[in-house]
Amino acid sequence: ELTNFLAKGRESEECYLRVMQRKAGRMKRNLMLALRKSGRSAAEFRDLFNHYDRDGNGRISFGEFETVVRYDLGLSRWDLSDSDVKMLWQCLDSDGSGDISVTELETFLKRVQQS
Repeated sequence: ELTNFLAKGRESEECYLRVMQRKAGRMKRNLMLALRKSGRSAAEFRDLFNHYDRDGNGRISFGEFETVVRYDLGLSRWDLSDSDVKMLWQCLDSDGSGDISVTELETFLKRVQQS
């Protein structure tokens, strides 16, 4: 099905949605594994966030977020592609500000850990 999708493009909305659901599931699984492997508590993630929040405004940029994903969580481009990181960023940036607040990150982490 995936090779057919790649070869011929989107044949139906249903096919596209199935592919995207699988991709979201893979992203979530890889993210959860990385979070567990890191062994960090919520407080430690707040400290990590504050480390990258260089100006102390309670927000981090996409570049800083990507550094956390690649280096601190150890997710390679194979684990989470660049487009996956951008999609994750868009999910995290719930207010559309272009930055992620510590509150947005904590809300997302709680939601992922509960599901």
